[in-house]
Amino acid sequence: MPRRRGAVATGVAALAALGLTGVAPAQAVEDYGQDVGIMATHSSPFNCGKTFYANNWSPGHSPSGSIDWQSYGGDAIGDEPVRATAAGTARFYSTLSAADGDVGVMAYGRYVVVTHGDGTRTRYAHLATMARSAGESMAVSRGTRIGTVGGSGGDYAPHLHYEQITAGGSIDTSPTVEGVTVSLGQKKAIRSTNSC
Repeated sequence: MPRRRGAVATGVAALAALGLTGVAPAQAVEDYGQDVGIMATHSSPFNCGKTFYANNWSPGHSPSGSIDWQSYGGDAIGDEPVRATAAGTARFYSTLSAADGDVGVMAYGRYVVVTHGDGTRTRYAHLATMARSAGESMAVSRGTRIGTVGGSGGDYAPHLHYEQITAGGSIDTSPTVEGVTVSLGQKKAIRSTNSC
């Protein structure tokens, strides 16, 4: 019976802390043959070679476990192209029009939800522009451009609000991007290999 991703990641992290593994957590999971699903294989939502902070700040970020992608060093995030982190079907929304049935707040502004083949989803919010109009959908591959970073939905500085959502509908509070897990309260600089 496959173990859940959180349990595998916790076990790998414990081994790493004890110095009992010399491989990165994503590689260690692969080596033990665990089925951790598509969410463990997501790329960064940005162009190849770009580095941005993934900030899973806590407490007070809603929903808990979502990442705010922010500028890092010389890479300014404003107007940056946003790309699908994995293949699926993208649906485009604006909180000024139809809701996606999962969001009852105005704060997301322009946003995209990508439903992946295993039923998991990713959400990309506060977009300045979208590749399609609200209410439309399209098939996407990893790396398909779906919008640009902005601050829509409120008086926000440009950033990308990003969520990984399980097939059961809950937010993954320790999302993994580019093989890097960003747990609650962590802020990590992550370099994109998307569309390389």
